[in-house]
Amino acid sequence: MQMRAFYRISRLGSDALVPEEAGRRVAAKFCQALGLTGAEIWLLGPARRRLWRLGAYGEGATEKRPASVRIKDDPFARLLLRRRDAVYAPADRRDLTGSAWSAGPGPVLGVPLAARGRVFGLLYACHGGRPFGMSARDLELASALAHVIGEVLHDALGHQKEAKRRRRMILLNRVHQAISSEDRETLLLPRLARILRREARCHAVLLGLYEEEAKGLKVVAAAGPGANRLVGRLYAVRRDRRDLCPGGRAVLTQRPVLVEDLHTLLGSLSHWREVRSILAIPIRRDERVIGALRLEAREPFAFDDEDIKLFSIAGTEIGQAILRMRTLEELSRRQSELRAVSRNLEEMLEEDRRRIARELHDELAQSMSVAKLNLGHLQAMTQGSPAEVGRTLRDTAALLDRTIAETHRISMDLRPATLDQLGLLPALRWFAADFSRRTGIQARVQADGAGARIRHEFETLLYRFFQEALTNVARHSGARRAVLSLTGDGGQLRAVAWDDGRGMASGRKPRHGLGLLGMRERIERAGGVLRIESRPGKGTRVMAEIPLLLPAGREARAMRRPVARAAVGETTSGGFP
Repeated sequence: MQMRAFYRISRLGSDALVPEEAGRRVAAKFCQALGLTGAEIWLLGPARRRLWRLGAYGEGATEKRPASVRIKDDPFARLLLRRRDAVYAPADRRDLTGSAWSAGPGPVLGVPLAARGRVFGLLYACHGGRPFGMSARDLELASALAHVIGEVLHDALGHQKEAKRRRRMILLNRVHQAISSEDRETLLLPRLARILRREARCHAVLLGLYEEEAKGLKVVAAAGPGANRLVGRLYAVRRDRRDLCPGGRAVLTQRPVLVEDLHTLLGSLSHWREVRSILAIPIRRDERVIGALRLEAREPFAFDDEDIKLFSIAGTEIGQAILRMRTLEELSRRQSELRAVSRNLEEMLEEDRRRIARELHDELAQSMSVAKLNLGHLQAMTQGSPAEVGRTLRDTAALLDRTIAETHRISMDLRPATLDQLGLLPALRWFAADFSRRTGIQARVQADGAGARIRHEFETLLYRFFQEALTNVARHSGARRAVLSLTGDGGQLRAVAWDDGRGMASGRKPRHGLGLLGMRERIERAGGVLRIESRPGKGTRVMAEIPLLLPAGREARAMRRPVARAAVGETTSGGFP
């Protein structure tokens, strides 16, 4: 019978049981071997100041008693830990009352559980409150069985610790993945709460951030049964309060707070009745505590020193992620403000150009035209005058002609009236012709869907794009010809400016200055992209693509026609077209 008990207990070590199930089974085998009816197994807590119940079997086993006791309040436990051997306590030993085993007034057998030369728990057994005797041989048998039980439980606890270590590594990996894949705080924090609850196997997880103005900890994310009702709650954090929650204490002390067993404390520190232990970790951002991470479990002593280290790392990672997201959010806000300012400045600039161009055309050019007419009358009136007078009048008339022409050119460069009245393509054709006349570089316009009008702001944007591109061609390229291409393709408006100039070496930055940089920003703000391609001796191609709401009707069908290879200037084996 006894040998069979040793065999059956040792066999349990190979079943890879969780410690709670292993404890219940070895307690049953222990009772059967000694003819007892009830047993409980208690383990030493992390600091070896408390005992917590691992499992129970048989008569007298109940979960209604506290799941943990302080060793200093348990004289029987202190006796077992001191003697490190089996002890039989008869019913009349009143000095051993208050033990963790308190099933009744009957006698109790206590045995230390040890492995690798270290005591890590105690086993209590009884006969259902009825008297029973123990001989010296029985005590030796109990000690021998306890030695085997200690090895079995130590292995089970080791397997549990290793599995927990692997889960910790998986948890940190999941946290890193979530942080690296999400940039919005309102989405990341609830996701992290769910990950921490699932991977740490907690009953609930709360994430709170400290609000300086309110002097409180605000719950920003929660995971657990009915946890959504807690999101948005504010808990005061003041040094003069004695009823601070663990999260508030973690913020004030800037250190982890561990509550091993809530049943040993007065009052409730959790929103869930079944919660038995709590771990609160400060959330740090550059050595400054900005909140608390709170994990709650249904088992007492669910968290140990390794958990404190692990979740302290997670708290720091969360704090740095919050800093990064808020920095990005602030940067995005400032960029939006700068884009809005830039857009307003551009609109004001275009309006000023339109006004100045109109005044040059309507006021200055008209006034000089009237002056030229008056000069013609003066020439008629001074016929027969000395030759010098006639020559001066003719030179003045020629000067007025040049001034009128230059005024018209400046007016068109500022804002061609053709762009507002007829649209983009007529304005481009005029600009290309004028560019060819002034520079000697042959420039022509190719268009697919020439009859379609596009949005007014896109017309202005693309006109300025082509204007800047041709300006760079005249300044830098040494080209003989240039092509301006405008095509519509599947909701995209594609603009290409190509020249046959000297091009640029691979990897060299474009020579274009602030003009194209500003144009790139304007095109990207409109939802488009700008690309520059160049090869030595093969010219340069500047391309802009802008998403476009296509017009309805025949013009829309024309704009959706396939892009012509020659018009777009696609790259071939021989270089640019």
